[in-house]
Amino acid sequence: MTNFFAPLLCFCNAIYFASSVLPDPYRKIDYMVDYYGYPFEKHVVETEDGYSIEVHRIPGGKGEKVNQTLINKPPAYLLHALTQSSADWISVGPQLSLAFLLADEGFDVWLGNCRGNLFGRNHKIYLETSYGFWNYRIPKLMVIEVGNSCQGSALPTDNKSELPTADKLAMLRDGSTVGKPTVARPIRRKPGLGSEYRHLWHEIGIYDMPATIDMILKKTGKSQLYLGCFSQGCTASLVMGALKPDYNKKIRLAAKMGPVAFLGNMQGGGKMVLPTITKLLVPILERFGHFDVTTIALLTILVTKLLKMHIIIPVIFNAIYAFVGPGHSNDNEQAIKMGAPFLLGGISSKQVLHYGLGVLNPNTFRQYDYGSEKNMIAYNSSDPPDYPLEEVTMPMVIFQGKNDFCADPLDVELLMKRLPNVIQRFMRPVNHIDFGYNRNIRSLVYNKIVELFKKSESKISRNIRN
Repeated sequence: MTNFFAPLLCFCNAIYFASSVLPDPYRKIDYMVDYYGYPFEKHVVETEDGYSIEVHRIPGGKGEKVNQTLINKPPAYLLHALTQSSADWISVGPQLSLAFLLADEGFDVWLGNCRGNLFGRNHKIYLETSYGFWNYRIPKLMVIEVGNSCQGSALPTDNKSELPTADKLAMLRDGSTVGKPTVARPIRRKPGLGSEYRHLWHEIGIYDMPATIDMILKKTGKSQLYLGCFSQGCTASLVMGALKPDYNKKIRLAAKMGPVAFLGNMQGGGKMVLPTITKLLVPILERFGHFDVTTIALLTILVTKLLKMHIIIPVIFNAIYAFVGPGHSNDNEQAIKMGAPFLLGGISSKQVLHYGLGVLNPNTFRQYDYGSEKNMIAYNSSDPPDYPLEEVTMPMVIFQGKNDFCADPLDVELLMKRLPNVIQRFMRPVNHIDFGYNRNIRSLVYNKIVELFKKSESKISRNIRN
């Protein structure tokens, strides 16, 4: 088995390395925002573990000049779904986009990105073509051995607030003593934020989101912001709220669309395919390394071309509906064609497999399962720890799809029972991807989100006046 899969994996990655995404003018998000008549800013946030991620800002509504956007506006932070990027919030155009709607309604809109997507492909140490970029398996606690003597712990074990930084990782990589052989050796430690074996939507929650939130609040001078998230963005926000509970206080109100956490009731093609590929690939990829799944030039070009062919769109979407639930996103051909170049934004194979483990283990929302032996190293337990959802105290409203195969209503119901501060739930006749592409999504979901954000903001204003 190993002799077969090792060459196959090397071949697939050779193809990927040789065909990184071709330059595409439509990937210039600033051009798109400017084309639609909105102000735009680009910011870069560096995470504590060394990833550089772009954050895109729309500080005003259509036609507003830069100096007009300096008005004191409430910040709204939007985080995308699996395979997506910040571009997906605006590529569908002003008639559909939640980002443009919020900007027109007086919000200072910040479009987040995640490690590994189109706008999060830089790291202090790793190249994006390295396995470390997509797997990130650097220990939190290591002993630096110089020659034959042990120099002590380089990184802390139990202090959850002191996570490994890129500078410390570089020190471990490069060595701290000139002229002597330096070895970085992992040792066992208690489970916590610094788990040695890393996956990606976990890191989005404990690294990417906190760094982005801190930057937004610093730039705007605010103490809280509004959060809008979709699918994986909701998963990451739950991880953040559970493992970094101080950030719950920085969220004024969160609107979660199609939140994915528990997956035991997943329906459709995912229910049939994910368990099988997860069982097959977890042991193989944990041995040989993880890789980028979607950002391949040939695949991007193929998908873009096919989605521009009127006769092919229904065929493609019927296949997609088998995985996400019956819907009508294919009715909105203009939005599909505009968003096509951004659909494959870049994900790690480990993100997909982590969701697959959730399907294999119903009624659990927990960290990555490496198998009992590696779990003992990573977590000091044969089973991965559950995320403590009782710690997620941010106020939130949940929008769920009646036809959603990925965030099944039964799984969302279970999630709501575990969360302490769900203010309201809205059931809508949509599937999973309809949250981004349904032609009626503004009236079904987005207008309500804006209404709730503005209502919350008006309460702040009244409290200040009183």
